[in-house]
Amino acid sequence: MPDERGPWKLLEFEQRLDGWIERESPSQDLVLVVVNWILSRADDPYEGARREPGFANLWSVRIRNTAEGPRTGFTVVLCSYFINEEKHQVEADNFATLSYPV
Repeated sequence: MPDERGPWKLLEFEQRLDGWIERESPSQDLVLVVVNWILSRADDPYEGARREPGFANLWSVRIRNTAEGPRTGFTVVLCSYFINEEKHQVEADNFATLSYPV
């Protein structure tokens, strides 16, 4: 949902990205796809995301173009984050690489 207030403020994405990189050692190409996706959240944090039931303002998304396989089985990168509409902020919760089916 583009907003007349301009770009959304992104919080904690760098820290969560660094944690994911440390835990999972993704390829540089995969990291670049994820970084570009992060930047897109400033324009529209709802794009491709779904609200997680039972959690206030928690959203999750399978990040496009991150599917890899079959060397180690098919995987995809997911991200969860909180959207605070009142403050016009998007706060990263977690990145993870999960195996199909997700």
